[in-house]
Amino acid sequence: VLVNLRAVHDASGKIVLLDGTAEDITDRKAAEAQVNYLAYHDALTGLPNRMLFMDRLENALAGAKRKNEKLAVLFLDLDRFKNINDSLGHSFGDQMLKGVAERLRECVREQDTVARVGGDEFLILLGGVSSDGEATQVAARIVNAIARTFAVNGRAMNTSCSIGLSVFPEHGTDGEGLIKNADA
Repeated sequence: VLVNLRAVHDASGKIVLLDGTAEDITDRKAAEAQVNYLAYHDALTGLPNRMLFMDRLENALAGAKRKNEKLAVLFLDLDRFKNINDSLGHSFGDQMLKGVAERLRECVREQDTVARVGGDEFLILLGGVSSDGEATQVAARIVNAIARTFAVNGRAMNTSCSIGLSVFPEHGTDGEGLIKNADA
């Protein structure tokens, strides 16, 4: 509720009444929350977007440097996804992307970050990895999850993905470098 009040005074300066309005701003607050959410999340999948991913990566890097820990960045690209969009339509492709997002979330821990950064590209941040092998195991789990058949609008669809991986500090010491190396 937004309340505006003003005091009405008599000739001697004594308050004789309060005049004002009260307005229900529930819809405005909901719209502001939606705008804030969309500023940091992908509208289709609900995953964090590049901006939120970069913020989380910078925070994770600061913690990893302070604690002398490793973290990993995975760059995932769906193989031949353009063919799916071109042959079956964008709404079909959108449903498939939602399914991919759900599988990616299932493959990582709750504290890890999965982000959709555009089209069929996803970034994954794995914090506190004990070894390169741990990140490689997660990548293998993701490849297997994406290779499973998707049911989209009553159709069985298969796809695959390519994943690049970089580990801090071996493959980069800043966010952009880690992403670039994972993409390479």
